[in-house]
Amino acid sequence: MGAEPETRAAHRAWLAAAVAGLAALVVVCGYRQLDSPDVGFQLSLGRWIVANGAIPRVDPLTYTLQHRPYVDLQWVYQVVLWASYAAGGTFGVVTLNTLATLAAIGLALGRSRLRDGRLGVCAVAAALFFVLGSDAEVRPHVFSWVYLNLVLLVLESAARGRRRLVWWLPVLMVAWANTHSLYPLGLAAVGSYGLVELFRGRAASPHLIAAGALAFAAPLVNPYGFEGILFPIEQLGMLQEGSAFKGETGITEFASPFDLTAYTANRALVIWQPTLFMQLYAVAAALAFVAAWKRLAPAERLVFALFAYVFWTGQKNHGYFCMATLPAVAVGFRRLAELARLPRVPAARPVACAALLVLATVVGMQVRSNWLYANMRLPTRTGHRFNGDWLPVGAAEFLNRPDVPPGNMLNMFNEGGFLGFATQRPVFIDGRAELTGEEFFSRYQLLEDPVQLAHGLDEFAIDLAVFPIGEAPNWSSWFRRSDAWRLVFSDDRNVVYFREGFAPRVPAVQPGRGVRTVPLIERERILTAAIERRPPSLLATMTRDHYYPMAEMRRCVFLWSQGELGAALTAGLEALDRGTIDSADVLLAVSNVLWSMDLRGPARRCLQAVLDKGGVLNQPESVERTIRARLEPAGGARGS
Repeated sequence: MGAEPETRAAHRAWLAAAVAGLAALVVVCGYRQLDSPDVGFQLSLGRWIVANGAIPRVDPLTYTLQHRPYVDLQWVYQVVLWASYAAGGTFGVVTLNTLATLAAIGLALGRSRLRDGRLGVCAVAAALFFVLGSDAEVRPHVFSWVYLNLVLLVLESAARGRRRLVWWLPVLMVAWANTHSLYPLGLAAVGSYGLVELFRGRAASPHLIAAGALAFAAPLVNPYGFEGILFPIEQLGMLQEGSAFKGETGITEFASPFDLTAYTANRALVIWQPTLFMQLYAVAAALAFVAAWKRLAPAERLVFALFAYVFWTGQKNHGYFCMATLPAVAVGFRRLAELARLPRVPAARPVACAALLVLATVVGMQVRSNWLYANMRLPTRTGHRFNGDWLPVGAAEFLNRPDVPPGNMLNMFNEGGFLGFATQRPVFIDGRAELTGEEFFSRYQLLEDPVQLAHGLDEFAIDLAVFPIGEAPNWSSWFRRSDAWRLVFSDDRNVVYFREGFAPRVPAVQPGRGVRTVPLIERERILTAAIERRPPSLLATMTRDHYYPMAEMRRCVFLWSQGELGAALTAGLEALDRGTIDSADVLLAVSNVLWSMDLRGPARRCLQAVLDKGGVLNQPESVERTIRARLEPAGGARGS
């Protein structure tokens, strides 16, 4: 009997270690360079609200939609975000986002503890899979996770007898409705508990019914009144099939959470990534829900079903599903463990806690070394500055030069937010789908057609165009061939073109001129090392700094398209030399340059390596046909 308290103390110590490892993982994942395309317009709107002391009624950030009525239900979040940036720069923004994430997870674990009377290892496991499947982007949905937990905490506490707490529901809904437009998720939770309460008849709590009714009316307390209430309905339409925002050329976060193309999105089969853990949590949650059915209250079942549907509509809703269902999933995990008779093993809980701690430590070190990002073929990096590989940082700095006058700018959807924030210039379009609307977004997509592009440039009196060199091939080709436009800036991310006559003092540039040629011996060394590169060991993924050469590869492709073959080959070889990941996509880019230089032998070596490394995964059949045609011996093997 004397050993039992010691055993419980040991279990608590192991559980505390697992929770600490979970918190440390959240901090490590949150300390990443800012790369969200939305953070720019969110900061811009926060700055505008503070500077003007008012909430915008029409859009203040674009010149194409500046007279369109604008409903900004995220104004509280934007003001807080701008205040954190004004106080601490990008580090302040990253810190705010991380603290909000920790608060959301802490509340979810607290709800699980209050439900069961103790915090179990199953709840920590569910939280860990949430963290592993989440993206640590700076987004207002992190605040919605906090609000959702608070709403459910009140409802669950009321169901356990603390009914007077329900009067906090209207207060929470007022705050939520002015912080993020997805406040209807809170109403869904309130409605679930209210519906179950109504079925109790005379035993129903008048406090919950009255407070629930006030909670449904509370979102009217917003700067736009009834118009603000209708706004989330428009957003819901963007998630429906057939929406321009959900098509193949639409917004990725609206895609199905079970879209398997994510595993081969970058010409490589990448299993170890957040998508895996997102889907594992979904499958495990479904099994846990079935196992825990008899132990769940009717309201818990309804909440689970509703948020499972929300998750099904788009992968961006993964966090809401996890936050809403974590206590129920923990119950299901525990029931599955009981069915497997694991609790009867004395060491089961310490071993489970140790496993969670090891998993959190391994992934945390892989994130800290940048291996997890590089392995996904993404230029995401740890730190807190604006990521110039994701955002048009260099182009914005160029546009801020004193010799670049104001003018109508053409830009891409995902870049407009940051360009507007960093330059304080009105932009053509930014990432606010709710402002853009399907009609204008479809019109913007038509600009990929050269005829439509030429018409749009005249219709909107465009003076300058800014776009990424690897994401707009039709624009790049059109502007390069036009005599009416000149290239005035290029870096590893973007190019900037000016219409002739605009800012005449800014000279045209010729990228690639003066770049050194790589000697033959060095070229062969780099190619051989890249072709023979093998995946790093587990220890190397955690201890060695890793790098995916997105910038160098973009420069290689851009210079190749400009006809600067020598400079393109230098950039491609630099990408192969700097990269630490076995990247078939870089080899394919280098092979195209070598082929254009009539160096067929080295080109074929690269192409064969592309096939061997699975570099045609999730690519059009024409890519593989071209590779195999070039590998045919009939073409000869000229060049060295």
